[in-house]
Amino acid sequence: MLASAPMRTALERGASTLPARRALREGRPGVLAAPLALGVLAALGLGARIWFGEQIVTPFILVDELIHSQLAESFAETGRFAVRGEPITVTFLYPLLLAPAWLADSMESTYSLAKALNAVLMTLTAIPLYLWGRRFLTPAAAAIGAGLALLMPTLVLTGTLMQENAALPTFVLAAFTIALALERPTTARQLIALAAIALASATRVQALLLLAILPTAVGVNWLLDCSSRFRRFWPSAAAVAAALAGYGVLRLARGEPLFDSLGVYHAVEDTDYAVGETARWLAYNAGELALSVGLVPLAALAICLAGGSRDRAEQAFLSVAAASTLWLVLLAGVSASWNPVGIKERYAFYCAPLLFLALLLWIARELPRPPLPTGLAFAVPVLLIAALPLQRLFESPSFLGNAFGLVPFWRLSLAVPGGADTVKGLVVAGALAAAILAALAPRRVAAPALPALLAVFLVACSAPLFASLARQSRAVRDLAGLGEPMSWVEAFSGPDAEAVFVSTAGFEPDTRIGSEWERWVPVWQTELWNRSLRGVVTLGTPEPSPLHGIAARLDWATGRIRPAPRASFAVIDRRFEVVGTPLARTEQLALHRVQEPLRLASATEGVYRDGTTGTLAAYDRWSESGRAVVHVSGTVAPATVTAAAGRLELAESGLARLGAVSSTKSATLEPGNSVALRLDPPPPPFRIELRLSDGGRGARVSFRFLARG
Repeated sequence: MLASAPMRTALERGASTLPARRALREGRPGVLAAPLALGVLAALGLGARIWFGEQIVTPFILVDELIHSQLAESFAETGRFAVRGEPITVTFLYPLLLAPAWLADSMESTYSLAKALNAVLMTLTAIPLYLWGRRFLTPAAAAIGAGLALLMPTLVLTGTLMQENAALPTFVLAAFTIALALERPTTARQLIALAAIALASATRVQALLLLAILPTAVGVNWLLDCSSRFRRFWPSAAAVAAALAGYGVLRLARGEPLFDSLGVYHAVEDTDYAVGETARWLAYNAGELALSVGLVPLAALAICLAGGSRDRAEQAFLSVAAASTLWLVLLAGVSASWNPVGIKERYAFYCAPLLFLALLLWIARELPRPPLPTGLAFAVPVLLIAALPLQRLFESPSFLGNAFGLVPFWRLSLAVPGGADTVKGLVVAGALAAAILAALAPRRVAAPALPALLAVFLVACSAPLFASLARQSRAVRDLAGLGEPMSWVEAFSGPDAEAVFVSTAGFEPDTRIGSEWERWVPVWQTELWNRSLRGVVTLGTPEPSPLHGIAARLDWATGRIRPAPRASFAVIDRRFEVVGTPLARTEQLALHRVQEPLRLASATEGVYRDGTTGTLAAYDRWSESGRAVVHVSGTVAPATVTAAAGRLELAESGLARLGAVSSTKSATLEPGNSVALRLDPPPPPFRIELRLSDGGRGARVSFRFLARG
């Protein structure tokens, strides 16, 4: 229906319609050599990715990796999916596959095993992709298409505890089964396709998009071949309707609302989806996808669609590839407005393996180039790539964890004069060169050159992306400041102990300046590496994540935390103390054996993580102490320093304030010098307030005590 006249002529001659089957009949060596070569490439890639995984020293996509690791740990220990003891709906298949790694004795072994399992899962993508390609390509061409998928830069995700590692092979498998159902829409094939969609959705909830891809692919298939009818897919429609009805009845029977919150994705409901902004992000994500796959595969799909096909396998493939690309780009464009805002390649890259097969199909058809379809197929992605505002995208919050296709070009912008502007020119020039080669070069040159150059491009992009992720992992480890071993809590409490983290973020000045992520990284890293840390008690300001926490309050009169969880150990910011025995400290955190009931011994307010302050700092104490010493240093200008000790009282706001003063000291602090102000505080609870003139901003402050007498 859509085929151009030259293409119809080629199809009528039987050119490249069933090359795979013809190769089988003729017994060509490629029938065995191609899958063997693909197996060798897969084995080499698997080894390389396992090695790469070992260069990732700690999970760094937070809190996603924390959620997936705790789901796997929970299933390994209890047989249910929970995070911090509470059920959470994010993914089921991925933590199930990772769970065996949590049977290892140490978290170090567990982490290595989990990353090795990731590499195996991603490598499995080549199997359904090769089998799919064999239905309309020669064995060699199908192997090349699957091999290109194994070179995708996005496969660096094998070094992370992210569900994409299982989602990619299950998505490709589901897309393959949809194509099989399109070829011959029997009830059995449709039910198999729906089962594969359910499997992919259990791996990553966004795979529910396959329920939209299926009817869209049926529609595209009808455009390619009007003999195909929608009514032949009534079993699929009936099965989906029955599943939805059963789900609704079950929820109503349990007394649950029919339409509930999206759980960890609840923020999606409150996002502002402005039409203009969404359209702009849609264009950016389409351009980024075109760039990440080397432009030509996307154009090849469009040209093949315009040319049509008489072969059912080709029709089915083109229909599913087009529908998948359309819906995944739409999803990426809409999700760009979700926090963190920016390119969301992690939502769209699933169609890349299908685009590589499309490139091989175009080559198998002897590179037909009808003028109008070819011009549009290359001009549109070139323009989309040219429209990418690289500098802005490099600075977007989602960049490093979501826009893997741009990371190599960001690294290049740091090394060349002119930065992003120079790289933008190089990118556009490269896109034009690729388009010219594919559209105008002699077929005998373009046919072997296109997959070879694409392979070089993918490998070249993988290296800087790998380096960036490894560097980011080390940066997160250093920011956490846990030292060695990372499992420092278990070293003192044991893996079977019960420890909680007491969040004092509401009393810390770091929260007010918006450095929440930096403040929570040490906590999340401790939770990742220590199975004995089993919960978070939040005093006031909530954790910046969808994770469950115990909401509690501080009784300023006694230091009691209510409600207090039953825990033998507590981890807390070093600026605070828990009544009990101090056991260990990191750069930011401290571990205490708890003397029940859980209560604070002291709290330091107005002092940042690095020990500096503004013009007011305070120290509250609820347990016995000796004489107080306030140490101040590090000013850059002369400053007046005044410290006063007195009873701790509550203001009308519910926060602490200094009551009747029992002791006060003042001094002048010169740059480069330090002062130590000694005070005699009253019996606890008491408060010490330190006030500095403007010249004292940025001074370093500490509070300590001497034995009485």
